[in-house]
Amino acid sequence: MRVSVKKLLLVAGIGLLFAAPAHARTCFLRQISGVAFGNYFPMQPGPLDVRGRLRVLCWGRATAGRGNSYTVRISGVVDPGMFGRRMHAGTNQLDYNLFKDAAHTDVWGDGTFGKTPLVNNFNGNRAVVVGNHWVYGRIPPLLDPGSGMDSDVVDVTIEV
Repeated sequence: MRVSVKKLLLVAGIGLLFAAPAHARTCFLRQISGVAFGNYFPMQPGPLDVRGRLRVLCWGRATAGRGNSYTVRISGVVDPGMFGRRMHAGTNQLDYNLFKDAAHTDVWGDGTFGKTPLVNNFNGNRAVVVGNHWVYGRIPPLLDPGSGMDSDVVDVTIEV
């Protein structure tokens, strides 16, 4: 038992030697609650709206004017229109999109097709910053997709 404890302490000590400086800001996705649309009824007269959430955790201090913001990019835009993402069930597809606002007017993208990422600026030089961001999903009305379970996978990236 003592040998295991010494090995653990040695590994922890080596890890401290290679840790990033305390003044550098580091951010990561702490939690993602997915956007799950549920059932979509063909030719329904109104859009199907849902929301998910991203939580970002940052620690460390900003230096030389860097680290006072982070950018969240969501990939998957394949068309410049308002519903430029596609879910697939076999060969069938269902148009949808993800938005930064509840009004569903600002598409959340990664920079392709003019769809911009979210930029979160924060004041001060706090050691810990937590960002909570809603992701608003919408499937437009009056679509007639084939039957099946449609799905899509997007990449979410954080840049400091």
